[in-house]
Amino acid sequence: MCYSVAPSLVECDEQGDPVVLLDPVPDTHRGDADRAVAVCPERALSLAYTAPPPVSEEPLR
Repeated sequence: MCYSVAPSLVECDEQGDPVVLLDPVPDTHRGDADRAVAVCPERALSLAYTAPPPVSEEPLR
């Protein structure tokens, strides 16, 4: 199920387990990743959202 919902993000290995292809998942694929997690019958996938790196307040030289 999860492979067919997001084939650019998840593929199936030889044992039938999901393999994540893009880690971290780009923001442009977040909706597909959410759908893949939602339909995964074995609940083998999950998403952990991380904070972006801090932005320096010093000007670039």
